[in-house]
Amino acid sequence: MATIPYPIVALASSQSHIVAAAGPSITVIDSASPSAISSDPSSSTSVVRLTAISADGKHIASLTDDKVLTTYNLSSSPLSLTIRNTRNALKKGSHLSFSSDNDIILSDKVGDIHRYPLDPKPIEGERPPPFILNADPSRNPDADLLAGHVSIVTAHLITPDGKHLITADRDEHIRLSRYPRSYVIERYLFGTDGFVSALHIPPSDPEVLLSAGGENAIRIWNWTTGEQLGRFDIWQEVLPHRRVRCAMRKLKRAGKKARLDLPANVEVQQQEFYTAPQGWLLPTGQGVCVKKIESVQVGQETVILFSSEGCAALHSFILPSDPVSPPFIHTLPLPYPLVDFTAIPGEDVRLLLSLDTTWGVLKQNPGLDGVNTTSKAKEGLTEEEGEMIKQSLAVVQVETSGQLVDITSGSLTLLDPVYRTLQQSHQLINPSTIANLNLYGNLSLLPRWPGLEEDDDLAGTNEQNAGSEATQNGDGAGKEWTADELEKMNVKQLGRLRSQGVAVEEVIARKRKQGKGKKSDKNKDIGEGGDGAEVVQSIDA
Repeated sequence: MATIPYPIVALASSQSHIVAAAGPSITVIDSASPSAISSDPSSSTSVVRLTAISADGKHIASLTDDKVLTTYNLSSSPLSLTIRNTRNALKKGSHLSFSSDNDIILSDKVGDIHRYPLDPKPIEGERPPPFILNADPSRNPDADLLAGHVSIVTAHLITPDGKHLITADRDEHIRLSRYPRSYVIERYLFGTDGFVSALHIPPSDPEVLLSAGGENAIRIWNWTTGEQLGRFDIWQEVLPHRRVRCAMRKLKRAGKKARLDLPANVEVQQQEFYTAPQGWLLPTGQGVCVKKIESVQVGQETVILFSSEGCAALHSFILPSDPVSPPFIHTLPLPYPLVDFTAIPGEDVRLLLSLDTTWGVLKQNPGLDGVNTTSKAKEGLTEEEGEMIKQSLAVVQVETSGQLVDITSGSLTLLDPVYRTLQQSHQLINPSTIANLNLYGNLSLLPRWPGLEEDDDLAGTNEQNAGSEATQNGDGAGKEWTADELEKMNVKQLGRLRSQGVAVEEVIARKRKQGKGKKSDKNKDIGEGGDGAEVVQSIDA
């Protein structure tokens, strides 16, 4: 059976180089030459999921599915890549970055954020066994535990002043902590109505934070004060370009068709994102998960770029001087789902995009049997299909207006060295393996699954969400709520009512007490402002 290259699952860039993670290797691209080299995959056969490059462009970090954290030295003249060290992380990672002093910051899917030094620490005495480290990550001899959340940490960043750490999680929290003393929590940024999966601070406006995730909005904050400066809807631009849907789950008790509220003008072929057959379940939300927010400077304008996981489009808008006024969102449709994107170093403002060219050929949306592969994965590809899959990169020009222009056909000088590197023998794999490689895990991991959550008693079931629309729309204060209606609401809905001036403190306190009794064995010493976290109101460090 013919082999094809691994897809590029993660991209990052510095002022001089681009890093692409494909299979068990990383590829470094020098856009000035242009040239490309690939790392030796012998240290691990697992797929690299996360990668980052230091601000000075001298170091690269990567994390694989089997939790191997590898650090590389990168040299420019000539272009060379050597392994500096390898370590094992405790948990699977969700976000990886470098600090300004080249420490490695790693968030994991359990809810912890660790800081690893560039080189491993010398360990004195006996290393704690794995079960001890899993129970108490603060005893990890390889890293410092910066902070912890109760749910999955989806994104983190260190503010431009280097004094604060901003983290986001599945439970709709955006937290501002001091750095590196991250047990001191400055504040939370309240107002989100869904999980948060992307954060970004534009270098041109270092007090502004943009956030997005599973809700119908990108929010603009002043992170130094906690004030929400503005929000604007994005679903109108995002929903038409969805291609990937997560697998459905079987209901505990079969009932009526599980159907979400359909937005207006939904095409027939898009209804599979909203309706599950009888006895099956789709997660809450609209199948949207904003995966990445970035910015580039084009002349005097700051252009914000964002993409949603599983969507075949890249979106952009000019950062508004008045955040209250919604900007015009430009959308560049793509032939395949967008996996990742990053800026190309140089004077021209260009972007490198990684596309999932196997979609529709080797992969498809899973049916009730959970199978997401096509017959091509077993029967093999035609020569034409194999060549099409190999062309998995695109180059996009960002205009001063914020508009995006596809210039891939005129960028072969940059792309050809990359394609040659990706087609080396250790980068090739059989189509059936790639067909089963999950590139869209967040679509099922981050949204809520009604009736299947551990904390359903607090999160509430579909039957308990009668007050959801009024609380989300801010109409709660204008309605008189009965005791029975308040009892049917979950803590999040009650919190929205409280923010609108409704006296629900006693109900919230009682529900939280009930929830703590059911989940006392899962509390953490550090987390959501608990016993191990000092919450302060002042931002003065």
